[in-house]
Amino acid sequence: MERVGPLINIWSMPFEAKHKESKVAAQAITSRKNICYTLFLKNQLKVAHRVANSINCNPSALLKICKTIFISEEELKNISSVLNDVNGYTFISWVNLNGTRYSTTNMCIVINKVTSLPVYGLIKHIYILPDTILVAICSLLFCTNGLDDHYQSYVVNNTKEIVKIKITELPYKNQLVIV
Repeated sequence: MERVGPLINIWSMPFEAKHKESKVAAQAITSRKNICYTLFLKNQLKVAHRVANSINCNPSALLKICKTIFISEEELKNISSVLNDVNGYTFISWVNLNGTRYSTTNMCIVINKVTSLPVYGLIKHIYILPDTILVAICSLLFCTNGLDDHYQSYVVNNTKEIVKIKITELPYKNQLVIV
């Protein structure tokens, strides 16, 4: 003890506690082909589950907003049917919420899932209400007609409908972004 000092300096208990879960999982796994990859994947899924459910996570740290943009008068007239009063709104070009980046540059998201067929919307504008609620304006809606078995993809029709939707009220927590 005289050479090393207090035993806390050479104590390995925090290391042991951190890696205990991985050691227990390694003993329980029967396949030994790629144990490192299996443990890595298990840890990655655990972290993804924690972020998706916001356990021990600060929600304000998961929201990142870029600089504001200005909308022309002509564009405001086009979307005036959806917006009541534009004075209190701040328009932005992108926002990163819970690890998903929503952008106004050719981004298509699922905005509604009435039946088993989704309705897609092309984000045209994103704005923030005064109480920091994020809203997306979708200028083109793509209504799904059905599934094409040959291409294994949805068959959609374009509509010229303009819709606004709160980003926090989208049907899927983690959107599959189509760019």
